[in-house]
Amino acid sequence: MFGISTGNTTLDVILIIGVFLFIIVAVLNLLGLTPGRKGSNYTKRQSLLTAEELRFYNVLRDCINGKAEIFVQVRLADIFTVKKMGDKKEEHGHLNRIKAKSIDFVICDNQSLRFLFAIELDDKTHNRRSRQERDTFVNKLFEDNNLPLLRIQTQSNYNTESIRSKINQFFEKPE
Repeated sequence: MFGISTGNTTLDVILIIGVFLFIIVAVLNLLGLTPGRKGSNYTKRQSLLTAEELRFYNVLRDCINGKAEIFVQVRLADIFTVKKMGDKKEEHGHLNRIKAKSIDFVICDNQSLRFLFAIELDDKTHNRRSRQERDTFVNKLFEDNNLPLLRIQTQSNYNTESIRSKINQFFEKPE
C-alpha cells in the first residue's frame, strides 16, 4: 500500500494502523482536540481595567495622593452580605444578584480598609435599558447601606481639580 512491507502481513497491518493513528493524533493536536486532554475555556485578560477605566484610575490616584487605598473591579458580594432570612433559597437568590456584579473603584481607609466610598464610571453602555436596571439596583444597594456611590461620566480627558473636589467630600475631616 505505502510501498513498505515487512513480509509479515500481520506486522504490515499493525504498521499501517500505527501510522494511521499517528497521523490522526497529529491532526487532532494541530486542531487542539487531543483526546484525553482538555483545553481551557478561558483566556487571560490583558488588564484589570479598560483603557477608559485606566485613564480615570490614573487621575483618581493623583487626586487621592496616598490618602486612601484604591481597589478596582470589586465584586458587590465582597462589599455587601446578604442578611439572614431563614430561607436559604431566598438568601441564595439575593446572593446571586450581587456576586457577578462589580463596581469600578472602591476607596478604603489606609489603615482599616473600611469602605469610604465607591466610584462607578458611566459610559455609553449605561444608556441601555438592562444597564439602567442594574444601575438602579446598585444605587439602591449603596444608598440602603449608607455607602456613598459617586457616578462619573466617562470622558476623553478628566479635569483633575473637578475630580478632586468631588471626592474630597467623602474623606473625614480632621478634628
